[in-house]
Amino acid sequence: MYDTLLRLYKTEKLTKQGLEKAVLRDWITPEQYQGITGEAYTE
Repeated sequence: MYDTLLRLYKTEKLTKQGLEKAVLRDWITPEQYQGITGEAYTE
């Protein structure tokens, strides 16, 4: 799932808000969120 979300984010088809939802759904970890966006995840 990480690779898919990373690709979608890089192609601007997924926003940071979408990635935050992915963390809440346990699709990615907060650390992976930070790796994709470059920003720390905050609830």
